[in-house]
Amino acid sequence: SWREQEQIRREQEQIRMEQEQSWREHEQSWGEQEQIRREQEQSWREQEQIRREQEQSWREQEHIRREQEQIRREQEQIRREQEHIRREQEQIRREQEQ
Repeated sequence: SWREQEQIRREQEQIRMEQEQSWREHEQSWGEQEQIRREQEQSWREQEQIRREQEQSWREQEHIRREQEQIRREQEQIRREQEHIRREQEQIRREQEQ
């Protein structure tokens, strides 16, 4: 009767409040998951940027290595030419002494 209806009404109100609480917790959880997802995406973008910078650095280092190798070969060529000139001058000096 009246007391039973009041009891049912209170139980329904309790259920409604619990459902609202559950919904708020669900929304909060979804918001936290969305925040985590955004942070992960930011982290992935930063890692990709670092990877591109490392690749650029490796390409630059390889370019420098090739330039240094070219310089080394040119210096070796100059050394051989100087040695050749030195021998020719020595030959000329000996011929003049005779």
